[in-house]
Amino acid sequence: MNIAVLADSNNGSKEAKAIKDALKKGDHSVEIYDVDQQIMATLKAKRPDLCCIAAGTEVDTGALQEMLELLQIPYLGSGSESCRISADEKISMFSLLRYVEAAEEELAVEPLVGFKFSAKLIASELDTVVQVCEERIPGGYPYEVRSLAPEKTTTTTVQDSKEFKDALKACEKTGCLVRQWVEGIRVSVAVLGTGWDAHVLPPIDETKNAPVSLVALSSSDEVAQAIRSEIERCAFEVCLALGLRDFALVRLVWDGAQVRMAEVETLPSFAEGSAFEVACKTAGLSIEGVLNHLVEL
Repeated sequence: MNIAVLADSNNGSKEAKAIKDALKKGDHSVEIYDVDQQIMATLKAKRPDLCCIAAGTEVDTGALQEMLELLQIPYLGSGSESCRISADEKISMFSLLRYVEAAEEELAVEPLVGFKFSAKLIASELDTVVQVCEERIPGGYPYEVRSLAPEKTTTTTVQDSKEFKDALKACEKTGCLVRQWVEGIRVSVAVLGTGWDAHVLPPIDETKNAPVSLVALSSSDEVAQAIRSEIERCAFEVCLALGLRDFALVRLVWDGAQVRMAEVETLPSFAEGSAFEVACKTAGLSIEGVLNHLVEL
């Protein structure tokens, strides 16, 4: 199969290469294309059999997917509408609540308030970013600041405006997500597949980058298993509600009483050591196996 991997200058040498190497192990012909270099004309001329969009690509909120739909070129991952919905926390929560109402489910997932800032905005308007976050994020400090580097994300908890500015400056080249902080266990849940045929992989403790420990959830094995099941069910139904397909990474927080939804990544990183890769490895899967299986579907 002739496969095109779409990436930009920020991730072409790492994330895209990892995808290319994985797919080449399935005996596919794979090329990386820069989305900043007349990508639509290139794809129209080359007509690949399938496209993959690398995690962290600058235009990752539905625009590339919509272009591929216009060109009638198949691609891995969620559709353009689902990507746009997932990128907007308010719209994604509205979609989830509508799904819960229609399905008559007793699923209560409250969102954590957060905002994404580009590298350019941080570099040029640092003080304004700080002021807006202090006005808009409920509860005040601490905040959670997570870099948006596709190959390796780092998360910092800041206690005051000085620490906040320092954390933002560290993200001047990558951009970042600033999010409300609540006490709890932060987990990343990888979901493979589409619709009711999707499979939830073991939740990953973001702090340890390892499978979440049942002991951390509760001293009672029975209660801990029930909490883990609820975390997995929430991740599964978030994907159903948002119409996600093929793969996704749902970030959740168990605050001791309920599951809180932090965000959804429709283009999770496949790099070694990423939450998605660790989840696959925990489930006995490899990124190579997962990608080549999805390509053949």
